[in-house]
Amino acid sequence: GVAIVPRFLVEDELASGALTIPINQPIESQQAYWLVYPEEKKDRPAVKAFRSWLLDQCA
Repeated sequence: GVAIVPRFLVEDELASGALTIPINQPIESQQAYWLVYPEEKKDRPAVKAFRSWLLDQCA
């Protein structure tokens, strides 16, 4: 698959070779990022942990 993400989210994976950059063209955006999940899953430990981690990374 392909994803458009801020580089800081995948620095470790790029360094280890787990991910590669298919098109090395930076994209500037003033748009927001959204974490979307079903309402009924909001209290799942995995969702809470991922949300917390993501907020820490973006701080």
